[in-house]
Amino acid sequence: MGKSLRNAFTQTICRKIQASNSINVFGDEGSGKSRLLSDVVEMCDATATVIVIDLRHHRHDYHGFCHEIQTKLGIAQDKSLSAVNLYLL
Repeated sequence: MGKSLRNAFTQTICRKIQASNSINVFGDEGSGKSRLLSDVVEMCDATATVIVIDLRHHRHDYHGFCHEIQTKLGIAQDKSLSAVNLYLL
């Protein structure tokens, strides 16, 4: 594993994810959002399932949001999320 840009902050985010908290990342262009996400995915990969979804694409499309979650988690598309026990860690 490589060294994350902000190691202590990345570890804090990973602990929150491991404790079943969801994390929203937002900020100005160039503020390090993409780097933080790649560091979190790398650091937490062995201990938690991390999926990254750009919510801008689903602002007005809840079903599309659910579909992307299903796709990223490998849940069969013929099942609705309400019928699946879904835990985002």
